[in-house]
Amino acid sequence: MANDALLDSNFLLELDKTQNREVYAKVTLLDFNEMPKADFSGRVTQGSINLDGTSAIRRTCSLSIAAELSKSDSYLWALNSKFKFEIGLKNTVPNSKYDNIIWFPMGIYFITSFNLNRNTTTTNISISGKDKMALLAGDLGGVVPSLTWDFGSIEVTDKKGNVTVEKYLIKNIIRELVHEFAKEPFQNIIINDLEDSGLELLQYNYDDPMYLLHDIDADTITQFTLNANQGPYYLMEQEGDPPHWVVRKDQKVSFADESSFHFEVLNNLVSEQPAVTYFTSEEYKDKDPTTSYIRRFACIKAQKGDTIGYRTTDLVYAGDLIASVGESVISVLDKIKNMLGDYEYFYNLEGQFVFQRKRVSLQHPWNQLSTENQDSDETYVDLYKDEYDYNFNEGIGITTLSNTPNIANVKNDFIVWGTKRGINNNTIPIHCRYAIQTKPKRYTTIGEANGTDSSGHKKYKNQVTYMSIEYAADHEEEATGCEIVDWREIIYQMALDYRKHMHDAATPDAEFYSIDELLPMIAKNNPNDYPTGNTGYEQYYVDLEGFWRLLYNPDYKGTFTPISKLKEEDYAKKNIGEIVYFTAQTNADYNSRYDYFKLQTGSTVLYEYAGKLTKSEFMQNRSALYRAIDPKKQGMSYNSKIKYYSWDHSEYYTSSNAPSSIFKYWNKEVFTNPENLLFWFDFIDAETNSELSMYAVDNIGLRSMAKNDS
Repeated sequence: MANDALLDSNFLLELDKTQNREVYAKVTLLDFNEMPKADFSGRVTQGSINLDGTSAIRRTCSLSIAAELSKSDSYLWALNSKFKFEIGLKNTVPNSKYDNIIWFPMGIYFITSFNLNRNTTTTNISISGKDKMALLAGDLGGVVPSLTWDFGSIEVTDKKGNVTVEKYLIKNIIRELVHEFAKEPFQNIIINDLEDSGLELLQYNYDDPMYLLHDIDADTITQFTLNANQGPYYLMEQEGDPPHWVVRKDQKVSFADESSFHFEVLNNLVSEQPAVTYFTSEEYKDKDPTTSYIRRFACIKAQKGDTIGYRTTDLVYAGDLIASVGESVISVLDKIKNMLGDYEYFYNLEGQFVFQRKRVSLQHPWNQLSTENQDSDETYVDLYKDEYDYNFNEGIGITTLSNTPNIANVKNDFIVWGTKRGINNNTIPIHCRYAIQTKPKRYTTIGEANGTDSSGHKKYKNQVTYMSIEYAADHEEEATGCEIVDWREIIYQMALDYRKHMHDAATPDAEFYSIDELLPMIAKNNPNDYPTGNTGYEQYYVDLEGFWRLLYNPDYKGTFTPISKLKEEDYAKKNIGEIVYFTAQTNADYNSRYDYFKLQTGSTVLYEYAGKLTKSEFMQNRSALYRAIDPKKQGMSYNSKIKYYSWDHSEYYTSSNAPSSIFKYWNKEVFTNPENLLFWFDFIDAETNSELSMYAVDNIGLRSMAKNDS
């Protein structure tokens, strides 16, 4: 019969359900070329197989065999013998189409020890074996015979006698090692996840900066120097709906001074997002006056230490791959594995040598089983499902089961402190924190004290509901009137409530707010999300409140710098949104749609956004508040008596200049260059996997693992 029973998961499940079972063992002796010599089916009296995934030799075994060999008084046959070991179950499944005994392969082994006892009736052989890696580990071979041997390179002599050193590809080193020392046929050597070439990053190491001009349309990059005679290039900006590019003829780039440039970051060379700032050159304009084609450029500045690109290179061993006399071939394979990182090598159950990346779910699905989503037409690979695995919910096939988990190893909050090198080669501490926790969806703040109702219960006003971008996308009706923000902003708002009502007794409403009032109010405002009043994010408040506003600020309105000596002709060149002036609100009425600013005096007069003000807050501080007025938008003419300010949105993406909702409120430098951050924070969302949710912080508490490693 066709022996494909091991591929039939339904049959294997039925086979495991059988109550009465007969277990067999089969040892097939093989010669060095793995041709069968003898078969000891059914005569194994006892034995064991040990598996160790951390060792190069993964499988070892010990067997006792009741044999009847005509030449069993000689052990010479063991010197060149391998054996294939299989475990069999008698097939008692009704109406089965498979053989009477179903054999499960346990691997191919080399005999490493041999013991023979013979009496008048039987011959008992005890053998121990290791998998075929023993040929490379020095047990049965695989020892370096030369004083030193460089496995990574070879000297090549040309016809003129010139000697050059050529590096071997890592893939070829592995293949030839196994073939030469283990005499393994090439078809039995499987190398996965290893390319012939890799990418080598290029770093700019000169003290003086390098300037690059990126032609967006031709996708070419030209190096240039600062030269006053170069040009002409002008700033370009997007305007209108739909947006289109407009050339700012009043903002000509001066190649004599780098301050004229709006430099792009190097990351934008490979980014899917369009560059923020473009320039055009009149030299590239189409000669046909009926067309309006404009050439677009981005300017890039590379400084010492920047990564400025990459080049392809052969994937060879970095350094000298040298082994000394007496070392094993495994030591060479270990050096290659350690250089590559997340790789492993072993002999599989079929006796094939395998070198591959470790199979973890972050890089590889366990199989290609697909699941269809009933709510959509999507089909996806399930990383947590394998048709050959059993969940043991019914206890099928189990005779005994022992489970002794190490509870101390369960961690759900990971804190890592490390270091990075600064521009001056100084050491800067960096911090990374991840936790297993469901990301927050929404939160309604406590608000302002507003007296008590007729029953004596405390009342609140000006409460704000914050909703995550992801949650709002699926709940459009519920999201109406809510603040749609990044999910970390929700934790930040929780932190503000927590600090104000749990620890700050000096608030104007200290008698109204109290520790006893905090948790009931959270529960009252958020009955579906935080019914107990505990949000589950309290332990992260300090981290979020400490650094979040440096990255993300939904209240950001820009900064205002005084324009010195603004002339009427310069005023005429300004566009709407480029300049403002400020008016006092001493006698003005409150309008919830307006943004209000406070005046701070110092070496430079600066207007600072006052935040979202309620009517009562506005009335209390009206004499110190100002409004920013856009004179061009109002159609006003130039007035030399008015002090004008430039309105700068360059630091953050505001609601008006963000390319999309995911950019809104983010610090531009952080969004485009996250590698410059000194702190990372994220949740491993427990909702994406129900099994993972049992380890979430809000389920079992905070179980932290902290590490400091430079």
